[in-house]
Amino acid sequence: MLHPETGIDAWLRYAPLSEGLHSLHKPVSSIIALSTNPSSPVFVAGKELQCGLERILRQSVQVESRLDADTGRSIIVGILSTLQANGGDRLLQSVPALDEDGFWLDINVDGSNGIQIVCQNERGALYGAFEYLSLLAQGKLAKANLHQAYNPGAPIRYVNEWDNLDGSIERGYGGKSIFFCDGEVLKDLSRVRQYARLLASIRINGCIVNNVNSSHNLLNETNFDGLGRIADIMRPYGVRIGVSLFFDTPRGLAGLPTSDPLDPDVIKFWEDITAKLYKRVLDMLGYTIKANSEGQPGPLTYSRTLAQGANMFARALKPHDFQIREPPSTLFANLRKTPVICEFMVCQEYLGQQSHYVYMAPEWETILGFDMRIEDKPSLVRDIASGKVHGLNKGGYAAVTNIGDDPTWLGHHLSMSNLYAYGRLCWDAAAPAQDILLDWIRLTFTAENQKVIDTIREIGMESWPTYEAYSDGNGWGQWTRADSKALGMDRTAATGTGYAAQYPPQVTAQFESIEITPDDLLLWFHHVPYTHKLKSGHSLVWRDSVNNFYLAKCGIPDDKNRVGNYPWRIEAESMQLNGYTIVGVTPPEAASGGRAIVALSLEKAVVTTTITFPSRRYDVAVNYFDHTGGHARYEVLLDGKAVGEWTSDLDTRLGHDFSEHLDGHSATRVYFRGVDVREGSELTVIGYPDGKDMASLDYVSVLPEGVVD
Repeated sequence: MLHPETGIDAWLRYAPLSEGLHSLHKPVSSIIALSTNPSSPVFVAGKELQCGLERILRQSVQVESRLDADTGRSIIVGILSTLQANGGDRLLQSVPALDEDGFWLDINVDGSNGIQIVCQNERGALYGAFEYLSLLAQGKLAKANLHQAYNPGAPIRYVNEWDNLDGSIERGYGGKSIFFCDGEVLKDLSRVRQYARLLASIRINGCIVNNVNSSHNLLNETNFDGLGRIADIMRPYGVRIGVSLFFDTPRGLAGLPTSDPLDPDVIKFWEDITAKLYKRVLDMLGYTIKANSEGQPGPLTYSRTLAQGANMFARALKPHDFQIREPPSTLFANLRKTPVICEFMVCQEYLGQQSHYVYMAPEWETILGFDMRIEDKPSLVRDIASGKVHGLNKGGYAAVTNIGDDPTWLGHHLSMSNLYAYGRLCWDAAAPAQDILLDWIRLTFTAENQKVIDTIREIGMESWPTYEAYSDGNGWGQWTRADSKALGMDRTAATGTGYAAQYPPQVTAQFESIEITPDDLLLWFHHVPYTHKLKSGHSLVWRDSVNNFYLAKCGIPDDKNRVGNYPWRIEAESMQLNGYTIVGVTPPEAASGGRAIVALSLEKAVVTTTITFPSRRYDVAVNYFDHTGGHARYEVLLDGKAVGEWTSDLDTRLGHDFSEHLDGHSATRVYFRGVDVREGSELTVIGYPDGKDMASLDYVSVLPEGVVD
């Protein structure tokens, strides 16, 4: 029997193995988790193993806490020191040196000697349990023994949430906050526990729970207690919490005349706040502060340096301990005595906002594998971030995730591949993006249906270049620098901003030359003539709104006849209008021909036209603007017979920032496939306005099957 699933389990579905794979596994006699403390990750690891075995192998297994002489076919999970103290030295003979959070898996296919999950610390116990269950659920433990140590590539593996106190999430596309509502920490934190479990399964060890655009209202007694509850829930999963602070809080909350980081009263204020936070959150990981960025106040506001501002918070903490393509920042090459963290975005702020699927691990792979060639030696970004290149013991990764209370967490089922991949890359930054994706598919969808696996793999691995190919251009002139002859920003030292010279010499030499700069970074570093031949042999290619944008900007004739060449398109403004009027669209490239039609009133509005295309089967596409403020309805008819209908309600179903206007954000399309169309037929579109949604229309395309315009 199939059971309905919402996606809330993500990659921790623990789907039962087929009978063929199930029969290859010997029964487990018991689970021995060497902790009786319910708040210990070791204890939680035992419970997770119990749950996983029951669901994957349909085995009901008891969890025990004592290590007997005969462990038989037991799964044993515990830290090195506890095993040694309980007479488990015989189990440790093959265990190599383990780093912080590291673990050792010892598994024999025939079940002899049991299964050992030995860890350096308590977090490692959870990581080892999840790794064992992941391999089991994918059918990878049926035929081969496993004796392997797993050590993290970086000690810092954090996620950042941009949750606001009112329950909204900035750049969040998966529902409301699971942490906050109405200015306070939520009473029901059950989703926080589920989230902590997901994070532990991908070995994330820290979470900043609120938006970097913070508010001083976070820092009151009620929320101090609430943050303590969040920490208590996440701690058993090895996840420490931190908070984002508003730099001007001393003025806004305490009424001080200044927030100067060198002012004694300001320093005392932050020391007191920090003490109160640590009283509730003993293992708080620290603070994130957005300072002097995008209008936020910071130390520069008070004529202090960023370092002086950072050091003020560091001193308060110390007593408690604590776009589509662009090259990696030059800071990775030049900060040689300062630990650095590489931050990614799991939420798709600039890659489709969860209305599109973009698997981002291939992009991260290119960044992490970029060689800075510091002192003419291999200096991969991943080795700089881990601290390896400069001999630093701190470093790692952070990511803006912005999960919400939607059952899919991030807005749609496929988007969780990015959170999974981020955790995997934090642990092993050299892991191939495709291998990670395949593991996620097997855990989330199926371990055995190869057609499903291959299909989703292809979608995922092609999604980044596909999105890059069909999304429109950046219309901000300060970035594109488009003129009548060329396009792109000149960042060379010879003729441009000089940014390329901030890289080490070998990298600078590559980016200074237009001939050897990689095609995918060409427009980042060079002002490229439109006729410049790429290494692929093509010229720069434009499409649709990008074409129209630059044609309007520079007036360059389009020799290839690409601008405005849509032979299967019928402009709405060219049809017979009844109750509709023609309006201009801003920016003009957001609409075909720069214009659209809208209803004159809230009464029904109608457009008609006669089909002049040859009789055959077509796909009928209607382009319109689905904006906020109402939900208009539409009907499409051919010779009075219904072809289809729809409601413009994408703002209730798609997770991206919507617009109130007719523009590129609200422009969208609906298809009706396989429609038999006769030459001379009358095509009718009826719009029923609602609220501020005036049933807008841009154009109708009558497309031969397989043709896209």
